[in-house]
Amino acid sequence: MMVTQANKLSTAAYSMTLREKRLVMLVASVIRKDDEHMKRYSFPAADVMNFLGLENNNNGYNELRSVTGELLSRVVDISTPETKRGYRQFQWMASASYIPKEDSGTGQAMLELQAHSEMRPFLLELKEHFSSIPFAEIARLPSFHSVRIFEILWAKSHQLMRGTVKISLEELKKMLKLEKQYPNFADFRKRVLDKAQQDLDEKTPLSFTYEVEKQGVKVVGLVFTVKANQKAVELGLTLPDRLNVSELPPVAEKKREDKARNNILLRLVALGVREAQAETLANSYDLDYIAENLDVVEEKQRRGGIKHVVSYVYKSLAQDYRDQEPEIARAARERREAQKEAERAQLSLEEQYEAERKRVVEQTKRDIGTAAILDDFRPHIELLGANNSLINNAIKKHGATVDTTEADPLLRSFLHQFILDTYAPPQFRTFETWQEAQNEAS
Repeated sequence: MMVTQANKLSTAAYSMTLREKRLVMLVASVIRKDDEHMKRYSFPAADVMNFLGLENNNNGYNELRSVTGELLSRVVDISTPETKRGYRQFQWMASASYIPKEDSGTGQAMLELQAHSEMRPFLLELKEHFSSIPFAEIARLPSFHSVRIFEILWAKSHQLMRGTVKISLEELKKMLKLEKQYPNFADFRKRVLDKAQQDLDEKTPLSFTYEVEKQGVKVVGLVFTVKANQKAVELGLTLPDRLNVSELPPVAEKKREDKARNNILLRLVALGVREAQAETLANSYDLDYIAENLDVVEEKQRRGGIKHVVSYVYKSLAQDYRDQEPEIARAARERREAQKEAERAQLSLEEQYEAERKRVVEQTKRDIGTAAILDDFRPHIELLGANNSLINNAIKKHGATVDTTEADPLLRSFLHQFILDTYAPPQFRTFETWQEAQNEAS
């Protein structure tokens, strides 16, 4: 079962208890695509209490009443950057009702919950910028903050399609409503980040590692590396390693200028510039001019030579520090060139890997026969399709014959991964295993 919600809701700022969050997810999980408004949904009270870890007795009843009462007071805060400093605030739930079994007409006590009407654009009629989250796995998480970090990383990584997610520490704390808690980053790392890292790896399809970004000794940002884990494979949520980029149906990409602009905004925010100010700067200067001056700022910051970073950013753009700091500018260019060279080398290795994998796939098809492989593949893809609507739709649309599987980019991508996993030597299954084999051979 999947919970589908707008990305803005996944990255909104709010706080609640884990039990309250589980109730919110429970309501979201039963919303239908064809619902036209926020309906009142009924659940057997005993099942809800069990789901929340409450005893089915008077004590449990009193705790449930407390949970629903507190939930009705919870507010979600969604920024609206299109209006600069705008925001929307509203309650999660409009009503909660406990109906005793003698009045319910069902022979058992029922709990009725209705989401607030303002939730409609974030849970209904979603056509873009949304995520589908595996409900059962997320519901097992033992911490509210672990649930929230999953939602944030799942949305920002486009459901694991993007391997790196960069978030300023200020932004992450705002989303978690922890702006005033854990002023010591070591405490935030231990109690929130590392706890979520362990929880997600054990119970969800998403695993992550992270690195910190600093201004001097102060942590200002986090760079998360996310990937699918074994749980994702079991759920059928993983996409084929590496092949998915070239073989999945094309996704509309931003123009190159939009990507460059977004990169500039991320760099400015990482340096401590507020988002609205970063937008103003991006509108005021040429993007290449900003990028080259930020190279100077970042290099000098790396050396620990800046006390007030944001002020230094503004001065660099106003006075063009590319010429005023020639030695630092040269060092920044050299570091960037070295980074690009390393990226090119890595890309070259990945291209070799892609070529080898495709060669092995085609050779395996010739040796065994695509029709014979498809006999083994069909139960596998149907099992995945049972838990993945994207795959299921492709199967319904094209079937699973030799011709249709090869013609559909998504099914072909999974077929090729299945061939590599089932028939090919182990080193071809992932880029990492292939790279290890190459290193051992050399």
